[in-house]
Amino acid sequence: MSDSTEYQILEAFDQWHKAARTIHAVESLPSGQELLAAAQDPSQLEPGTNHPALLVWASALRRARALALIGNLDPILTRSDPRLFEPDMTVVAGEVQPSPEVPQQQVYEGVVEPMPQHQQWPSPQEVHEAEVETEQDANLDQVFPPIFGTEPDIPEPEYSSYQPEPTPEPASPQHQEAQYPEPEYFSPQPEPAVKPAETWIPEPEYSSYQPEPQPAETPLEGHLSSWQPHQFRGLDFFSEVVEVPGAQLNINPTSDGSLELSWSVPDDGAAVQVYRVLSDESEFARDLQHGEDRAITLKTRWVDSDPLSKAFRVYQVWLYEGSSESAAVQSEPRLVGERYFILPIDNIDLSVAGSVITGQWAPVENTHRVAVFRAPATERRIRSPQNEIVKQERNREGFRFTPEHRGVDYKFVAERFVLIGGNEVASAPSEEFTITMPAEVVEVPIEVTPAGSGVDARFDVRWQQPHSGNVRIYRTENPPADGLQDRVVEVEQLEGFGLPDRDRANFLNQGDTASVVDWPEDWYSLFITSVSVVGNQALVGKSYSWVRCGQVSNAKLHERVSTQLLTFGWPEQAHHVTAVIAEPGVGDLSGQTPGKLDPSVTAIAGTISLENYAEQGGMRIQLNHPGKVLLYPSRTYGGEKIWGEPTTLHYNGLRKFSYKLVANGHNRLALAIYSDREIPEYRSFTLVVRNDRLPLEPDDGQPIWTRKNSEGSSNFEQVISTLNLRKKGEPEVEYWELDPDLFTRYRTGFLRLFLTDDNTPGAEVNALIDPNPEQLSLDQWMRHFNPGGW
Repeated sequence: MSDSTEYQILEAFDQWHKAARTIHAVESLPSGQELLAAAQDPSQLEPGTNHPALLVWASALRRARALALIGNLDPILTRSDPRLFEPDMTVVAGEVQPSPEVPQQQVYEGVVEPMPQHQQWPSPQEVHEAEVETEQDANLDQVFPPIFGTEPDIPEPEYSSYQPEPTPEPASPQHQEAQYPEPEYFSPQPEPAVKPAETWIPEPEYSSYQPEPQPAETPLEGHLSSWQPHQFRGLDFFSEVVEVPGAQLNINPTSDGSLELSWSVPDDGAAVQVYRVLSDESEFARDLQHGEDRAITLKTRWVDSDPLSKAFRVYQVWLYEGSSESAAVQSEPRLVGERYFILPIDNIDLSVAGSVITGQWAPVENTHRVAVFRAPATERRIRSPQNEIVKQERNREGFRFTPEHRGVDYKFVAERFVLIGGNEVASAPSEEFTITMPAEVVEVPIEVTPAGSGVDARFDVRWQQPHSGNVRIYRTENPPADGLQDRVVEVEQLEGFGLPDRDRANFLNQGDTASVVDWPEDWYSLFITSVSVVGNQALVGKSYSWVRCGQVSNAKLHERVSTQLLTFGWPEQAHHVTAVIAEPGVGDLSGQTPGKLDPSVTAIAGTISLENYAEQGGMRIQLNHPGKVLLYPSRTYGGEKIWGEPTTLHYNGLRKFSYKLVANGHNRLALAIYSDREIPEYRSFTLVVRNDRLPLEPDDGQPIWTRKNSEGSSNFEQVISTLNLRKKGEPEVEYWELDPDLFTRYRTGFLRLFLTDDNTPGAEVNALIDPNPEQLSLDQWMRHFNPGGW
């Protein structure tokens, strides 16, 4: 590991430690010495380490180390990846045993007969001579195994069949059988030392029995009744709601914002009258089961001090009558009245921006629309049809209005409308709110035209000179403060709103009507904002914005047998990178975006995000033929995808060969060779044998003499040269007979085929895939030819 790489990893560990201290106690984190050891030697994060405390954070530190290797510390600095800060609580220091290493194997194809159980080979994996794995190539999903397992199933609680005596409740006509007297109150009893197991208690059933009348309870003067909603009789099913004849219900707001409900009921001689008040923030049926119980009282007045959460509140008052309170609550309820209260607009925040007056108020749910009236402050009447403005809008949160005259005081009134019973119903009108429409600075529109691209990007800005004052053009990397557009502020306040003097593009050309704005090379966002200035007053105009992203750097294409791996430095401000494959003869594609490329000669191989790139250690694509690979960075802004300049890689292609050994008579073998496609040129191979293990290269063993099966080829040779290779599965055109004395010279050992052609720079890479090692074992073939032994 180079010094720069070690420093890069150590810097990532340091930033990780600073971020982790804001989440976990310092004593639970690795020490500086332990992090230094892990940065210098990644094996310290594996079982058997000299620092067992590192194992609790091994998964998180491996992820931090991988991010350091690709040069991206943003997930650490922003703490956007929670896996970077999750300890592995299953690890117990000192008890973790190292996992046995699994030797890397080759991929094998085809099986002759299974080996005896004691000589089984490990599971094969495909390899070829061109495959090179690096630390950055590794799939991060294998580096970071999941920390937590699945949650255990929680068994359902078991219930006994014991059923206790039901708790006494007042009788209700909706229930049957059981009879319950008036509720009584007892002193609390101490709980037993051992609580009985919880049991399932069924809902008690009630009969329609009416209890004997009890003496009427007389609540204290002015207090609400102590009866609870569930003790009252409900409406009988399918019965009509009965209204109290001559009853009236009124709602009046009080000075403290509460609502006072008062009602009157004709005297019908009932001894006791109990009232039940229900409400809801929307319409509800005339049914005691639908509204929210708010109060139970013997009085004809109740004050609701809860503020409204929506645009209106509906109230219902129900009457229960009887000879006593107990009898009354079991009587058939009658409706005293139903009324609603609509929340008025309590405040209008008025402001002036240029020639527009804006009024705002807090949005309230269930508002259908708000009617706005305006008139000069000198007029007496304001709420007349001709004074209503912005009728085409619902104005639920406010309004924008351009008056006919400037230098005039205007007053505004608003009325909230809601839908009740399908009809528009208005609230009380708001108070009058007044604002002065000044004759001041006006907005000056600008015209912005892009010119140039890349590092030479610039913009031509033009406008018309106003009648008074001047126009400033600001170039900033970040947008001005929110809500600043169309607002009049003092010139000294502009810098605090993100428009400092140093960012003025036309500082030296005041009075002109045009300016050129350059885009700094190291900026990835640009905002052009116009400001009209008259005296000390400034009106901020519309901001025009552009964004771009950096270019892919250090791009490399790593060949694999079945796929290819792309690694690169992530481009600045990019959200995604898209790989496009182009045919070898396609010319320069710079300045063209993937959506505009010719699909007949190009194809999109895939797109990857920064998060997936960091997790996978690169971008995997499938290339079947030589060609170009173009990497396009992109970012999304304002719902639009912005493409950056592509980076081009050249792919030379991959040719794959395979082979197999077949029986060719008793104690004799033949060799068949295949290619993944037809190749109109000669290829050379050599077959090598070694008596103790698989040969690793052409010179790692003894060459085997072979002879082609075609006519005119009677001599055995050490080199196999062929032109007519077929794909696997097609009939063999030619094969090679192995030396008949092979099993006389070698009773044990392994055979292996090698390509003798060198890979030419700029040409396709050759890969030779081995079959199952059982086919290459001379021992297995001896057992095949002599199953009974020698």
